[in-house]
Amino acid sequence: MRGLKLVIVVAVLSVFSLISLVARLPKSVGNSEVRVTEKTENQEVVVGVEIPPEVAYPEKLIIPKLNVRANVESVGEDDSGRMDVPKDDLNVAWWKYGAKPGGLGNAVLAGHLDTKIGDPAVFYELNNLEVGDEITVKDIENNTLTFIVSAKEIYIDDSFPLDEVFGATDKTRLNLITCTGYFDRGEKNYSDRLVVYSELKEK
Repeated sequence: MRGLKLVIVVAVLSVFSLISLVARLPKSVGNSEVRVTEKTENQEVVVGVEIPPEVAYPEKLIIPKLNVRANVESVGEDDSGRMDVPKDDLNVAWWKYGAKPGGLGNAVLAGHLDTKIGDPAVFYELNNLEVGDEITVKDIENNTLTFIVSAKEIYIDDSFPLDEVFGATDKTRLNLITCTGYFDRGEKNYSDRLVVYSELKEK
């Protein structure tokens, strides 16, 4: 793993938790470091800390198989405490409190399935991605990162696994999210969510 290695002794480490699947999304859930620890009776000794190099902000998402070339919007929470959505139906939204694409952790990009009038939006064909397909992210410094699709899952919206999609991990992942299932006109929401998991391609 790349990065500067430090040796530090610290008090008992605090760990963030996800309150519930419908609660506010946790901030700073992308890993900024990976701790290798030794436990004593009253404290935890960090014997090795890997600090990844700084990664630039994402600017464009490219999915060759789907003919997608989308600008990336940086977003936080909406009024209900969920991840906000891109303002433009043909853009994707990056969860700014998580990892950046190419950084250690779960980087998350979300996009609309369709528009308000039912036309295809940026992730209309996301379900067509399969394991082994490539996803490319270009950052603001014109670096190109390639990710390989590793899995594809559909979750009921009310049972969405926040920890799996947004939580800490020792992998360098890019997770793409869109709506799927049936549309509830009363709730103005789709029943399910499609998540495409991918991991950084080894050079």
